[in-house]
Amino acid sequence: MKPKTMALMIVAVGCGLAASYMTSKLLAERREQPQQEEKIKLLVAKTRVPKNTVLKEPEKFFEVRERAKTEEPKEKYFTEFAQLKDKRLKKELKADVHVTPDDLQDRTTTTLDVPPGYGGFGLRVNAASLAGGYVWPGDKVDIILTQRATKVTARTVLKDVLVLAVGDKTTREPTEGGGGALQANTVSVALLPEDAAKVRVAETLGELSLWLHGSDEDVKHSAKVITEDDILRAGQGGDTSVAVKPVVKTEPAKIPLIDMTLPEVEQVATKKDPPKTEPVKTEPVEEPVRPDWTLTIYPGFDPPIQQHYYKRPDGGILRDDPDPAKKDKKDK
Repeated sequence: MKPKTMALMIVAVGCGLAASYMTSKLLAERREQPQQEEKIKLLVAKTRVPKNTVLKEPEKFFEVRERAKTEEPKEKYFTEFAQLKDKRLKKELKADVHVTPDDLQDRTTTTLDVPPGYGGFGLRVNAASLAGGYVWPGDKVDIILTQRATKVTARTVLKDVLVLAVGDKTTREPTEGGGGALQANTVSVALLPEDAAKVRVAETLGELSLWLHGSDEDVKHSAKVITEDDILRAGQGGDTSVAVKPVVKTEPAKIPLIDMTLPEVEQVATKKDPPKTEPVKTEPVEEPVRPDWTLTIYPGFDPPIQQHYYKRPDGGILRDDPDPAKKDKKDK
């Protein structure tokens, strides 16, 4: 046998032994590795979901979780959010509990159950107070009271009230005419006993109407009482939030040569000189001569007598006697 052939046989035998060793090692590792357990996916409640909740957005209440195949529920379950959309819960679901077909009802065709602790309460309505006929069983409404006393007022009496029936309709089945509006004279709502008494008193005070909103919609309610002053005030003064730009007044240009504006020229042309008046001549007023000194005499019970003395230019003294009788006697 040639040396080259011998070398090839040795290489072939070595490769075969190596391949056999690697194959046996791989099989041993697979036997030692535990088999991966098969799992399933299902929708589970993230938190407590109340009864009669409409699942308009199921992802808000449920999430997809994995469980082992050995823990698969016996009853049917859901794996996609689209299977729960627009369904209503027939009972309350606790957290970490999967939802089943028996837990749901069709919102549009199933009669509503009265929630625990609540009771059915009837209200008299018309087309206007019934939101134009677009209130259906399963909707949620606010009950608004309108009073016409000294001033017209409106306030919300109850919020998020579940509608059980409209007239004789207890489901959302289409009307005979095929229209979307539902006309009725009464509407049944789910109320607590205290709220029912409150609404009955409100009926005697004024007119009740229903404000329609989505049953699963978060509405920001306000406790403010609206009066006619709020309506009238809204139309006065315009929108104060809009800033008004001030108008910039430009000064008129001055006329060359005279360096005056046109309004100033017109003002000078129309200006009249004031009428000339002669000065009023006033005669000088002589000031009274004051005495240099005064002598006061008290003659018993008679009135006091004052004598005034004046200095004369020649150095003498002049006496002014106020008693005319004595003066006449002296002159004689």
